[in-house]
Amino acid sequence: MNLLKPTALVLAVLGLAVLACNPTRARLLSAEPAAGPGGGAAATGGAIDGGEVPTDGSGGGAAAATPPPLPPADQLAEARSIVASLLNSTLAFWAEHGPDWEQGGFFTTLDRWGQPILGYSTSDKYLLTSARQIVAWATLALQHPEDERGWELAQRAFAFFNASALYDPADGLFRYQVSRDGATPYVDNKFLYGQAFAIMGLARYGRLVGDEDAVLWAYQVFQAVDRQRHDPMHGGYLETVEQAFPLESMGIHRSPGTSRMVNTHTHLTEALTELSRALQELPAFASPENAVAAPAMRAAVDARLAEMVRLLGLPGAPGAGLWVPFPGELEGGHLGAEFREDWGPLDPGSKVYKEEFISVYFLQAAARQLGWAGADLQAVRDLAIKLGRAGQEGFDPFDGGIWTDGCAGGPCLKDTCSGGAPFKFWAAQVEGASGQLWMWVLTGEPLYWDRWMAVLHLVANHLNDPEGQEFFYNVDTKSGAPVCGGTIKADRWKANYHVFRALLYWEEWLAALAAGQAPVPKV
Repeated sequence: MNLLKPTALVLAVLGLAVLACNPTRARLLSAEPAAGPGGGAAATGGAIDGGEVPTDGSGGGAAAATPPPLPPADQLAEARSIVASLLNSTLAFWAEHGPDWEQGGFFTTLDRWGQPILGYSTSDKYLLTSARQIVAWATLALQHPEDERGWELAQRAFAFFNASALYDPADGLFRYQVSRDGATPYVDNKFLYGQAFAIMGLARYGRLVGDEDAVLWAYQVFQAVDRQRHDPMHGGYLETVEQAFPLESMGIHRSPGTSRMVNTHTHLTEALTELSRALQELPAFASPENAVAAPAMRAAVDARLAEMVRLLGLPGAPGAGLWVPFPGELEGGHLGAEFREDWGPLDPGSKVYKEEFISVYFLQAAARQLGWAGADLQAVRDLAIKLGRAGQEGFDPFDGGIWTDGCAGGPCLKDTCSGGAPFKFWAAQVEGASGQLWMWVLTGEPLYWDRWMAVLHLVANHLNDPEGQEFFYNVDTKSGAPVCGGTIKADRWKANYHVFRALLYWEEWLAALAAGQAPVPKV
């Protein structure tokens, strides 16, 4: 079976012709995955407890910061217990209800009880959800190599991704939407945000199983994105072509004239961090030709990754970047939402708190992967703290949790429904919680530990569905009841990517704190 497209993958790397060998990987579909970097052979796994202190780090680079003071022991124990319980129930939900055993891959749309919602567009398979399934299950396998579900379902997700019509060899990018069985392209548009997760999924999967072809495919997609979308004048990547897409029918909401979005650039930072690590590890399982070429490939990726980090607010960026000044506010600015080609914000009053919190640890993971040390690493930590402090405007001190977006005067509260009640969005809560926890790690200030616990309690007590498992989409800020279609557990935008990563990394980071060690930032 041909498990990669194209079967002979030829990459031009700084004048080197690199042939990706062994295109057939039938072993990836076997019941017993082979050992690979980041994990051994799969064994039967049971319930996951509080976890053990990680030993593999996040790809090298400078040492982690000095551990913060220990939080209150009873609160740390409570947090670890909550996370372990949520992780077990969430993994069980997705392992039971996620796979589409009839037509491959995973279901796109699930109701509260995990039953698939099959109909026009809800049955189709999408780039975003398909790539994120690879990321989610590969992350489980890397964090818990003893849990066979991660290995088996990562392989299942990759097999569908590889065999489907999502990939378009004409331009080296991935389509937005295909039929349920993956065979028929439905929406050909190549939106940039989705390409980031294609790179991420292929790179992480390649690391997991030691498959050079998957890593090289990720690099090929990076090359296609860089060739077609990179802006050499202002830096970063352009989404101008998306203006011609039927955005509303694709479920994509953006203002007319948008050429760049903060959400896309933060997740490109995540994807390039993962691809850099995969290329760093590639010589351990690659052919001799690809092992020789790997450093040059990684250097090309790292150059763009460093550019992305600077665009988040460091000096030396080729353009103005994502930081928008807000004179008089605590940190003097925020990450904006939508931008023109020259990085001018479309709405100078718009802020995205979720992206500020996610950048707190994405930035550190990127700098660590780049090997930055000394003043460079300290500048990144200072920027992470700056972004985390700016994001505090989005913390709700009354009902807990994180607002998603901000306006000139503070939180927008424009996300209303069910009689005008503001709601809390699931992704903003899990990313906001991660950001608050890392603010505690970076500063040791008790305020941030308290806010981490407050958001964790909202996630556990209101977003978590104790009857149907997994998490509601949105909850009312006062009652905690699901609103705005909040009982849906999955659709083309909501799946297991955010929650798997959050729960698995919370488990690891809290275990490190309990052991008196510094947590390691990861994407």
